[in-house]
Parts: sequence; C-alpha cells; structure tokens
Amino acid sequence: MKRLFCVPPRFVIVASLLVAPFLSASGDDISSAELAQLMQKLTDVKDQIAALRQELHGDREGGQNFASATGTGFHVADNILISGEAGAAFFDTGRNGTFPNNEFRIDEAKLFLDAKVLENVFFFTELNLASREVQNDSVQIGETYVELEDVQNLWNGKPPLALRAGRFYIPFGEEYLSRNAVDNPFISHTLADIWGVDEGVELFGSAGIFDYTAAVQNGSYLRWRDGNQDKALVARVGAEPVKNLRFSASAMRTGDLDVQKDQLAEMWFGNSYLSPVGAASNTTAFHADVAQFDGRYHWDGGHVAASVGAIYYNDNDSAGDNTRRADFWSAEAEQTVVDRWYAGVRYSQIHSESGFSVPGEASQPGPAWYTDVENIWRISAVVGYRWNDHLVWKSEYSWERGRRHNRSSIEGQDLVSSEIACGF
Repeated sequence: MKRLFCVPPRFVIVASLLVAPFLSASGDDISSAELAQLMQKLTDVKDQIAALRQELHGDREGGQNFASATGTGFHVADNILISGEAGAAFFDTGRNGTFPNNEFRIDEAKLFLDAKVLENVFFFTELNLASREVQNDSVQIGETYVELEDVQNLWNGKPPLALRAGRFYIPFGEEYLSRNAVDNPFISHTLADIWGVDEGVELFGSAGIFDYTAAVQNGSYLRWRDGNQDKALVARVGAEPVKNLRFSASAMRTGDLDVQKDQLAEMWFGNSYLSPVGAASNTTAFHADVAQFDGRYHWDGGHVAASVGAIYYNDNDSAGDNTRRADFWSAEAEQTVVDRWYAGVRYSQIHSESGFSVPGEASQPGPAWYTDVENIWRISAVVGYRWNDHLVWKSEYSWERGRRHNRSSIEGQDLVSSEIACGF
C-alpha cells in the first residue's frame, strides 16, 4: 500500500531541476534565458526517462507491457519486475440492467510478472484476481507468453521484428490497448468493444511510419484446448503520418468453431462472447469475419478518436440461413478542463438489419440476452480527476437506447458508475 504514495525517481529529478535555479538565483528573478534553459532541461530529462523505459522494457507490441504502461512496479530480482492494478467501483443500472441493486464491487484486480530471460527474450504473465466480465469469484490466467525481440537479426535483416508465443490479447482494433481501468479515461466501453485473450503465435514490428502485427490463434473460448482444427487469423496495419496522429486497419476471421466442443468464440462483441445462432441440434460449426478502421489524434491534455467496422456471422445450420451482419461505429473526445480534472464524451452504435446478439448493459441472462438487436446506441459522459498516471478517480453516466428485431424498445439499462483505479 505504501508504494502507491512513494515518490517516483523522475519526480525527484524534475523537482531538483525546478528548485535549483531558485537556490542559485539568491532571491533574484529568473531571466527569460534562464527560464528557457530550465525548460530545455525538463525536456531533456523527459526524453531520458522515456529512453530508459524503452531500454528496460523493449519495443513491446501495442503497449501491452502493463508494467511500463500502468505503473512503475518493483523488482524482486535484477531481471524480474512485479506490477499490478486495481479498480474499486460503484455500479447502478435500471431494472433491466446488469447491476440493478446499486452494487459496490471490485471492477478489476490484476498482477503482472515481467521477466527478462535473455537480452532479447522476455516472459510475461498476468493473473486476473477479479474482472467485470467474470461474474463469479474465480481467479483466471490472463496473458502468458514468451516474447523474442529482434528476430530479424537471425538473418541479418531489417526492419525490426518480434515474435510472441503463448496466450495474449487478440491484436484487433485499438480499444483493447487502453481497456484497463487505470488506462481508460471512461468507465464504460464502446458498444462493440472487440477484445479477447487467446492462445497462439504473433509477429509484429514497424517500418518507417508503419507498424504491423499478424497472429494465428485458436479462436475458441476454451483455455488450453481447441475444439476445431481451423484457426483464427488476425492482422492489423497502423500508420502515424504526422506526430500525434494515428490510423489503423484491422481484420479477423474467427475460423470455424465447434458448437459442442468450443461453444463460444474467444472474441468479445457487444458485451458477450460470440455464440452460435443455430440450434445445437441442427448446427455443428459457426464463424465470423470482422473488419475495423480506427483513427486517433492526441495532444497534451486530451484526444479525439473514432472507429468504424462491420462483423459478418454465419453457421452451417441445416434448418435455415443464419447469415447476419452488423455495422458498428464510435466517436469520443476527452480533454483536461482545469488542473487535474478532465471530462469526456463518447458515442457508439451498432446496427443490424437482420438482428444481432448485443446484450449491451442488459441483465444476463434475461429476455434481452436472447433477443436479436436491430439498433442500439450508447452515449457516455465522464468527469474524472488524475492524481498522476497511476491513480485516477472518475464518474460516468451512460444512456443506452435502441430497438430489438421484434420492434420492442431497449430501455431501463442506463449505467451510473463511479470508480477509483490505481496501478503500481
């Protein structure tokens, strides 16, 4: 607990630079030249800190090394770093929502171990003590992988390339990169909220303004086993044409999934795992194809972001055609308002002419859980306070409305929430 309030080394460095001119000035005012020199020193220190972090953690794909992303962590040995994060929250939805009883809960609690095995070989594992998506007290293994960096050196080639093998996030879209409570400026997520953790292998790297990643994964929700020989294929290409501006395009096929053995896809969509539409008595396999485009621009104290995509579902139901398509999009903005206070707003929507399973904030299970949704939208407004990068408090209201394929309306599942999240 004390570590949350300890003084980070970089704070000591910056504080020293701030105080030194006053000590040396002997009470005189700082000149413009001295002030400019001081600001340059601050910039240099910031660059040095970033370089040291990069040297320690390596060029990890997508910022998924949580030890560097969410906190400073602490060393239990020269090459072993332990870190973690947690979020304590209050959730309240309407009568049809997931949290109709004004609940206090642990939104998430995670521990991370990051070990440097060799100069360019790393081991990472994640222990999920609690998460919003798991409605019981079970502890689960999250990401667990071995990562080999600078693979291109094996053939003296370029550009930089890295290999990851084990269990890791599905590298699709951009939202999953800041989905954890301490990284996410909001409490809710977009309606589509595509993410998952699956077993497989992944290659990633960068060349100039471009970065790329490609993965082959099981596709099944089952951990450690796969019920079908077909595999999930995922690819993402990103570009940063100018400073602070990023675009990316992602594509994924889940591969054929066995209705009996796999039961669910590993991919999370619309607040549930993708599941078969056809009855088990008539259906043996199902699959989905997904594509998404993302754009983001950030500046000191804020950002704007948007995404648009589509998902196509099909199965081999002998009783009929279950082909489904859903289009989804989102847009958000967040800005520091005064001091450490910030505010943000996000809009997201999913539309499907044929109907798609999108629980949103609906209770699970319940009538809305099994009813196909034709159109659903969510507006989220958040206000928060950041003590630093590792401690944040935020409160949010999310309006959720829509219409099911049977023409009934979606209501009574707005979310009121408040959360304090920290990382170490």
